[in-house]
Amino acid sequence: MASITPITKLTYQDYVCYPDDGKRQIYQRAGVGEYWIVDSQERTLLQLILRDGQYAEQPHDDTVALSVIANVSVELSQVW
Repeated sequence: MASITPITKLTYQDYVCYPDDGKRQIYQRAGVGEYWIVDSQERTLLQLILRDGQYAEQPHDDTVALSVIANVSVELSQVW
């Protein structure tokens, strides 16, 4: 199940610096394999992948490959 929540109080950089808004821990406990934090105004995407019970940032270029669905990717240049 996908979850899209607009960032209203924090900017993307605030979230990256202070990621403890509670969702990360909830998603980790629930075993959510991957989630993204997207700031459409800044055109940034933080991809977090669950590894050994903890989220790790996944580096990417213009193409973001999903880790939870094989052979699916998103071209960010087509999104922005």
